Parts: sequence; structure tokens; C-alpha cells
Amino acid sequence: MKTPRFFIPFCLICGLIVGAKNFGALNLQDAGEDLAAPQWVEGILQRPEQKGLQGRDLLCAERSCSAAPPWPDDDDPARWLHSLGFPDARRGQKELPQAPALVRHPEGWMILMTEASDRLEVVLQTQGGGRWAPERWEELRGLPWWGPLR
Repeated sequence: MKTPRFFIPFCLICGLIVGAKNFGALNLQDAGEDLAAPQWVEGILQRPEQKGLQGRDLLCAERSCSAAPPWPDDDDPARWLHSLGFPDARRGQKELPQAPALVRHPEGWMILMTEASDRLEVVLQTQGGGRWAPERWEELRGLPWWGPLR
């Protein structure tokens, strides 16, 4: 079978056009601040924008709760949870908290959320938000917690 005469020049022209349009892709370019990789900060995988995250900010994402304090004031968070719209949250009965939950940690309060079975999102009173490695989950055993925060 014989190839038409215009086919080879047509393919060369198309190749030049595609090559010229994608020539800039050969150079590595910075992805920018929005796509910066998270960093390990004191045991939490954290993005810069998560550093100032407070419990109130996470739990009131869809409504305004600016009058409530960022975290509970005492060891019983029932009044604080009620003011944020979680009147059904109760103290946990099991040894490990079920996410989503509010946990009293030795370093302060923390909120646990999960996206998948291998990821535990946390918001710590002292550090802000981020992701805990599964190896740290054992630290939660026996701590007082309140939930569910749905």
C-alpha cells in the first residue's frame, strides 16, 4: 500500500506544532504556595494554613460561632459542645475514642476526624491541624473523650 504524498509532511507539521506548544513543559516550574507539600511539625504532618486552626473553627465550618471560645475552658466540654451545636455529644465509654471526637490530651484538647482508615486528622489546641501517623494512635488509649461530633 502506498502512502499519500501529503501524509508525511502533514505529520511533520503536526509534530512541530505539538512540540512548540509543549516546549515550556521541559523546564521544571515551581508549583506555587497552594500546592506546597505538608511538613512534619512536632509529630504532625501539617500545611502552613493549618497551623492556626482552632477547635471552634473546625466544628463551626458551616456556621458562625465566633462568640464561643476556641476550646473548652474546663475538663467538662459539654457546655462548649452545646454552644457549637453538638448537644448530643456524650462522654465516650470505650477505651479508644471513635472519630470524630473531642479528646482531653495531656497537652490540651484535640479533635479527631478520619478521612480513611489509615489517616487520622487532628486539631490540637497547642499546634493547630494536621495528620497523625497511625503509630501515634496508641497515645489515645484511655484518654477521656466526647463524641460523636457529626
